[in-house]
Amino acid sequence: ILMDSPEDADLYHSEEIKAPEKEEFLAWQHDLEVNDKASAQARPTVFRWTGGGKEVYLSGSFNNWSKLPLTRSHNNFVAILDLPEGEHQYKFLVDGQWTHDPSEPVVTSQLGTVNNIIQVKK
Repeated sequence: ILMDSPEDADLYHSEEIKAPEKEEFLAWQHDLEVNDKASAQARPTVFRWTGGGKEVYLSGSFNNWSKLPLTRSHNNFVAILDLPEGEHQYKFLVDGQWTHDPSEPVVTSQLGTVNNIIQVKK
């Protein structure tokens, strides 16, 4: 048998090659599903505002920037959210004024908007 390219082998050995390929594909697909489930697991994440105020809300990329009230705890405001692993941006609304926490990491958009950033990990 003369073959011009490796793909030509499929014409003559299709049964032998396709069975292992199918098993390999199914194993690969299973690995993807397992990884998706692992990465989708939420992690308890603490947000704390220590800058005072009477009413404090949290907004971020993890909740479509909707306002979530923080709970007063002594002189701080706190929220614990289950967030998926990955990078998330957020801000605080303190007594009607948007602000970021200067003691936490920040990112600045092209328009000059400053948001805090958090990396949620296992």
